[in-house]
Amino acid sequence: MNRKVFVSFLGTTNYGPCDYHHDNRSYGKSRFAQEVTLNYLMQSEEWSDADAAYILMTKDSEIKNWNDGFYQDRQTQEPLTGLETCLRQMALPFPVTPVKELPDGNNEEEIWQIFQRVFSECIQEGDTLYFDITHGYRYLPMLIVVLGNYAKFLKNITVGGISYCNYEISNWGAKPGLIVDLMPLSTLQDWTYASGQYIRSGDASTLVKLADEVVRPMMKKHKGQDSNTNNLYAFVKSLDSLTKELRTCRGSELITAKTLKRLSQACRSIDATVIPQLDPLIGKIQESLTSFSLDEDIRNGFAAVDWCFDHGLYQQAATLLEESIITLLCGQVNLDWMNRTHRDLASAAIYVQSHPDEPLKEQYHDQQTTIHSIQATPGFAALCSVYTPLSELRNDFNHAGMRTSHSKPDDIVTKLQNYIENYKTILTPSKAQLNCRPTMLINLTNHPSAQWDAGQTAAANKFYGPVRDLPFPDIDPESDEQHIAALADDYLRQVLSLAAMGDVTVHLMGEMTFTVALLKRLQAHHIPCVASTTRRMVDELPGGEKKVKFQFVRFRQYESL
Repeated sequence: MNRKVFVSFLGTTNYGPCDYHHDNRSYGKSRFAQEVTLNYLMQSEEWSDADAAYILMTKDSEIKNWNDGFYQDRQTQEPLTGLETCLRQMALPFPVTPVKELPDGNNEEEIWQIFQRVFSECIQEGDTLYFDITHGYRYLPMLIVVLGNYAKFLKNITVGGISYCNYEISNWGAKPGLIVDLMPLSTLQDWTYASGQYIRSGDASTLVKLADEVVRPMMKKHKGQDSNTNNLYAFVKSLDSLTKELRTCRGSELITAKTLKRLSQACRSIDATVIPQLDPLIGKIQESLTSFSLDEDIRNGFAAVDWCFDHGLYQQAATLLEESIITLLCGQVNLDWMNRTHRDLASAAIYVQSHPDEPLKEQYHDQQTTIHSIQATPGFAALCSVYTPLSELRNDFNHAGMRTSHSKPDDIVTKLQNYIENYKTILTPSKAQLNCRPTMLINLTNHPSAQWDAGQTAAANKFYGPVRDLPFPDIDPESDEQHIAALADDYLRQVLSLAAMGDVTVHLMGEMTFTVALLKRLQAHHIPCVASTTRRMVDELPGGEKKVKFQFVRFRQYESL
């Protein structure tokens, strides 16, 4: 069982008695901060005989304040009781050990001696330390801070508390003094370190550990009713999930951005953090993710490349860059970027471009039209110039350099940096060029796309992508408003299902009440809707008959309702 350990320095001053308070509650009147602080800790938490207290002292402080009788009462002149007797009278359940004959700390050598003795004599593996820094030399608070961090790493300790008894505000004991809890400063330091670790290396594990140790108990205390602690915990857990996606090259998760959306939602929900000073740290973490899109978008793949390279994850950066190029090519010709066969077609297009003298593999003979479409996409040849050597670099990574022609570590980083810079010069950051989601025009009208003229079909393919028919419902003229609303809800679900697979635009024309009802719902989900405009063409036929034709002119977007 891990110990609770109280550690305090004893000074040499003739301390005056004071009634010390915390949260408007008295924890006793005493000359010694140690006695009051232990009383406070004992009432705040359960301590047992497995725990310990260490009082650190020099020869001078031992004589003056550990032992009895050195100082006299300022009024009665009677000898005063030392700290040893005061602590013995408390009948503490754990042993109190004096750490004697510490040097005064007048120079660096003596300070290091104090540091080493406290570390070796007072601290065991897994301890929870409670520091009182009321008395002693001015450098001691800094020593405690450094010692705590040192022991966290080497002995896996936890800092349970840091306190200071403020005697100065008591007007020489005439009014209550104050037990000041300095633990928030230590907690802030822990969060600062953990945030810095994430910013430098992309590792959120220490933030997660802090959330579990600090935030989760607060959530339990508030029974899950405190939104700030809940949102902070959700923020850290979402960040951890995102960094794991990045570190393990989960390209599809990064592109669909589900974790990014959860993380963004948690950020927006944090109104006040556990410690207000955490806000800038959370802001710094948010800044590291600003290049990612919250929509399903290939740009997240390329943003992940930069993120991984910036955090020294070079193998992940190489893998994500190669796969993001393939995803981009699939998206530009409306192939399913998650389909292995379609991805192989994009790879084949690159291989054919890079090896013009080699015949096309037989398995791709039936796909030559698609391969040619891929090769006709903007910047294809330039992307090939990045992709081909990048594949070699990725193989060098994956085979751990166990090849005759392997690169040195510094050369790998330089090459990868050059490839990243090259792809950025090829691709502009416009959404049109980097959007990997297939585009689609949903034809929700009474006129199937097979009956369209060539001009309307060409315009649809040019501006909105391939056309998919969704037959317009047959609406009974007797239907009431509730039926129309239910029908619109049903068609909204159908459209949203298609929208999950790509960026859709809805060609919506038909019975007016249904059209308006569905239009309002689609616009609420930010799905663009268009109508087609036509020119009425009338031919006079023999016998006085007329033949009416409608010639397509353009698609026109609905104004927002």
